[in-house]
Amino acid sequence: MNPPELPPAATTKPRSTFVTLIAWLTMIAGILGLPISFITILMLLVKSYGTQTSDPIGFVIVVLGPAILLITGFGLLRRYWWARGAGILLLGILIADNAWTLIKGPRPTTTYTSASGVETTVMGSGTNYTSLPVIAICVGLLVKLSSAGVRDDFGAPPRQILAKTDTPVPASDQRHWRVGHHGRDMMYYEENISGTWQRIDIDGEMLMGRAHHVIYFASAERWQSYPEWARDRRAEIIARIKGEFREPDYEYQ
Repeated sequence: MNPPELPPAATTKPRSTFVTLIAWLTMIAGILGLPISFITILMLLVKSYGTQTSDPIGFVIVVLGPAILLITGFGLLRRYWWARGAGILLLGILIADNAWTLIKGPRPTTTYTSASGVETTVMGSGTNYTSLPVIAICVGLLVKLSSAGVRDDFGAPPRQILAKTDTPVPASDQRHWRVGHHGRDMMYYEENISGTWQRIDIDGEMLMGRAHHVIYFASAERWQSYPEWARDRRAEIIARIKGEFREPDYEYQ
């Protein structure tokens, strides 16, 4: 079905340069760490000397860390909604780890004798003050990644497909309207009228770019062919649809 002749599409909001830069840096860090991760896995498999000790945090950082960074960076580059949360979580862990290093303070030199009778000395170290700039940088990145401007650059989590027209409305449901997808291309807007969901279909088309759908809103003249309850509320209904199907995941015409 060919879309109706409508005004030109609205300009899509530019993607955040900050997010793109962080995405590439995260992927590069993950790629650089993959060889170390691979070698460590081989050492664990052959039970090489020094791998018998249990260090869960070290295992996650060295073995799983590069893959986690690579996946997270790719998700940030593609603007997947989960990647922003993963980035915030990784920054929070990095802040907590460096803060704990500062709290522990200097480590004294210790000597112990192993089960085989070998005397081993572990050299102490002073307070790692390099953790301070690391914490400051991570806090800055965390604040920026949590900001509304960056948050709007990402798609929303997948919505649950709502029930079809004429589904009874629960008494506890306070919002009397909803939107959703219908088939591959179409969208719809539904409103609770006297306890029953009434629907109007909205033309759309699936895309292959950053925006995965374009929505074709009917002209003012064509809108008058819609049901009576929707005819004089075009601006209000379009605003509600745009509020749910937001840019840059959707484009409007």
